Amino acid sequence: MMQMIIKKLGGDAALAENGIEAINLQNEHHYDLIFMDWQMPDCDGVEATKRIRKHFNNNNPWIVALTANASTTDKQEAIESGMNDYLLKPVSVEDIQQAFERYFALADTE
Repeated sequence: MMQMIIKKLGGDAALAENGIEAINLQNEHHYDLIFMDWQMPDCDGVEATKRIRKHFNNNNPWIVALTANASTTDKQEAIESGMNDYLLKPVSVEDIQQAFERYFALADTE
C-alpha cells in the first residue's frame, strides 16, 4: 500500500520485507527518506533505525515511523531511537504527503 501511495505522489519506493533488509537497502542505496514500519520480523523498526543511525552517524536519512501504537511512550521511543517523524496506521495519502512536506521543508533549510 505504501508503494502505491508514494507512486501516486510522484515518488519511487523500494520495499523491505523486514528490518534487516531495510538496513541492507539503506547501506546499498543511501535513501534520503525512509518510512519504517514499527513491527517487522527479524529486526523491528526501532532496532533497524538505531542500526542505520549508528552506521550513518545520525545524518540522513529522514526516518518516519509507521505504527498502530498511539501511546506517548511509543512516540518517545521512536524519537529516542532516531526516527524523525511518526505516523499512525492506517495512513492516508494525505498523511504521507504531509510527511514528505515536512521532510522537504527541513531539507530546504539545510
